Amino acid sequence: MSTAKTQKALGILEGIPWLLSVKGTAPLTRSTRHLLVKNKQDVAVLFDCNAYSRPSLPAFARPCPIRPRHGFVESRTVNTVVEINALLDQIHKEDPKGELLLGPNYRQVNQNAVYVSSGVLSVGPGNDGATSGKGSISFPVAPYADKQLKSKSGVKRKEEMYIESILPEGHTTWVLTQIRGGPAIDSGSEDFVPKSVVVNKIITPCADLLQWEKEVAKIGKNVVVYGNGHTLASHAAVHCILHDIPFIVSHKPKVGEIIESTERNKPKHTMSRSQFKKGVYLAVKRQFAYRGRYGDNLEGSTRFCFSVLHNWFRLKDSPHASWLLGLAVATFAKICAALVLGEYRHHDNAMFPLLDDRTQVYSKVVSNSGRYIPMLPKVLEHFYSAEWASGFGGIPWANCSWHTIEMWRAIIKEYNAKGKEMPGKDIAGLMDVMNRTINQAHNNGWWFNKVWSKADMDFAANEPALTALSVADFFYNATKEVEKIKSTKGLRLRQIRRKSNIPCGKNAKQKLVWAYFRMSRYDMKYYKSARNKSIEVTLFPEIYEEGSGLSTEDKEIKITTRQLIASCRKRVNDSGRVFLDVVPKKGFRVPGGAIIQYKGIMPT
Repeated sequence: MSTAKTQKALGILEGIPWLLSVKGTAPLTRSTRHLLVKNKQDVAVLFDCNAYSRPSLPAFARPCPIRPRHGFVESRTVNTVVEINALLDQIHKEDPKGELLLGPNYRQVNQNAVYVSSGVLSVGPGNDGATSGKGSISFPVAPYADKQLKSKSGVKRKEEMYIESILPEGHTTWVLTQIRGGPAIDSGSEDFVPKSVVVNKIITPCADLLQWEKEVAKIGKNVVVYGNGHTLASHAAVHCILHDIPFIVSHKPKVGEIIESTERNKPKHTMSRSQFKKGVYLAVKRQFAYRGRYGDNLEGSTRFCFSVLHNWFRLKDSPHASWLLGLAVATFAKICAALVLGEYRHHDNAMFPLLDDRTQVYSKVVSNSGRYIPMLPKVLEHFYSAEWASGFGGIPWANCSWHTIEMWRAIIKEYNAKGKEMPGKDIAGLMDVMNRTINQAHNNGWWFNKVWSKADMDFAANEPALTALSVADFFYNATKEVEKIKSTKGLRLRQIRRKSNIPCGKNAKQKLVWAYFRMSRYDMKYYKSARNKSIEVTLFPEIYEEGSGLSTEDKEIKITTRQLIASCRKRVNDSGRVFLDVVPKKGFRVPGGAIIQYKGIMPT
């Protein structure tokens, strides 16, 4: 077969394979190979009975114009060679140099999505909801500029890339279908209004996209297009953008209405507490993000949370921002609690029987967070004070528990706060605690590697737009679910009571630091056997800093066991650690009674 000449064919045959080969960990995939036909002779060769790679029918046919045109001859399923030839005739009538690609035909497609590289993600139902404007929803996300991908896909330098994908029934990964060129779309507005306009006439897009292309070219001044159910990534909208025709989707315009330019007066979206609460409600009460195509796998939920975090600089300007934030932070906090309690099962068989493996614990915690989250302070204490086998539990997991509790406390505080709007400092605080929590580590590495790889996390940080595309169904389904929530009164969140005497503090870098003394094994042996007798023991000071690990001090303390018990309320744990008592707003009480700000650390 000859090589492709049309941009659409280049995007499918060269752009998509190149993208997935370079972004090796991309959480996206592509369909099996496409076959290029330019004329009926190519069709005859392909379907010759002796052909080595005779394609199977039905197939999905994608017409490709030599000049990129949104809404060219419609893609469709073809069942016979006769239908393929008839489609070629239609293509060549519109564009004599047009080409046709034959690819796999999916019987049922649940959703489709279009990502525009200027920073817009549009998602809709079925095979073409996002491109045809059938009930689609758009979100402003990070822009994506890759000159090599543009070149491979045949997209012109001044155009944007429109990366399309579908989620077929039974698939757990979005399938990339094409990369086409088109105009930039303003990600800061739902509408396109190049200049302020006084509405004189309102029209709606017609279903026949070829006919629509001709109608747009004839639209006069002060005429606006109302795209009910469309987004700015739909074919109908793109034609208007190309001709500087106002395209309105945010509301139904009226004759005589003055619509301001979206270029000069971009809309400002305030953060609504009631919408934030709907997002939290959706995560906690309705278990939204845990359900769906990922089943009991937390990977998809985690990817969605990271996607919101890394695209927040654009999403914050979206009308969906408030509930998206609530859904993402509450889902993330649930996942953190599941990770913590998954590790805790090694200590408390009463809470989780030995027959429960890690994934079973995750499922129980995420599906019933109201039961398990109040247990986190107890779990925190056991992580730092109990004896743990090497490689399990201990202070690293105490750090993870502490941050998980802080995450929930911040969410609950915001959920129960007064006022209609969320202050910027509160939003920044939520994002900040989420960021700090992400970067925790357990004994053997990054703590999220229980459900997600470090490579995936790096990909989400480096490629936020493609990550958002990979969970486009989460964005779409969540929007539909939020619209159904009339009231959040069914969810009451009570603040987690965290003990004030947790023996840790924060240093100047705002990292958690655990300050304690440790007995030698020799002294510990006598302490256990005769703790009520006055036996002199030696205590060696140690510091465990979040992210840096353990360090020791040269100074040591000699003290009798009786004095030790009298001066420290915290018990000596089985490994010989003597944790310092916390004196609120003052410091720590060291064995012997003195209160010091140990190593400049203030108690949390």
